Amino acid sequence: MSDTTTPGRKINATENTFDFIEYLHDNGEATLGELTEEMGLSKGTVHTYLATMKNSGYLIQDGNKYRLGLQFLELGEGVRNGIDIIDIVRGSLREIIDKVGGISWFIVEEGGHAVFVEKATGKDSVQPYGHVGRRTTLHDIAGGKAILAHLPESRIDEIIAERGLVRKTDQTITREAELREELAEIREKRYAINDGENLEGWRAVASPIIHEGEVLGSVAVSGPKHRMDGKRFSETVPDLVTAATDEIQLKILSK
Repeated sequence: MSDTTTPGRKINATENTFDFIEYLHDNGEATLGELTEEMGLSKGTVHTYLATMKNSGYLIQDGNKYRLGLQFLELGEGVRNGIDIIDIVRGSLREIIDKVGGISWFIVEEGGHAVFVEKATGKDSVQPYGHVGRRTTLHDIAGGKAILAHLPESRIDEIIAERGLVRKTDQTITREAELREELAEIREKRYAINDGENLEGWRAVASPIIHEGEVLGSVAVSGPKHRMDGKRFSETVPDLVTAATDEIQLKILSK
């Protein structure tokens, strides 16, 4: 049977599918009516999309509500396993947490966003936000700034132009000149900090992973302000994350 669907309509269908996925990812679950209103499509068309995704295992129906299925977990694990240095980084994340507690993260840049790829958590960790696979802005988290500081200037320009410098808290850097000044300091110190810039009362320290002049990602440690204070925030954790990224870089060279 010949395919009479035009290329443009194929692209629209694909875009619609991704819109459904992103909406359910952001909102957790939704009814047929909510999705119909959000997508601006007819109820019959939306139902067809949902039925197709459900039959493929990518959608779960619970009563009158739909949510993403565990099939996406398998895909996500495949993507993570495809990142060459993930096994090296994973061990370092655990070593850091064994020493200072909290949560440690491996973060990469993709499409101008920070993407949380891997994490390790301590027994006393508190996690008000963030999960593996989460995407957020680069300019207001330590791991994102550590990466930004080591990107080419032209790439930094593109990211700022495309993503802006959105304010999350009163501490968020929203002036480009101020951000560039901090990026220069990060390059000199070899680590970045986040002091309530993305979430009030939350702090983080991060160091970049660099190989042959290219930033591959960053290692970050985060925790509530009352646990990341004083010398722990200004010296202990910065020393640990920079030592960890030094070790990771040496292991990459020896592969």
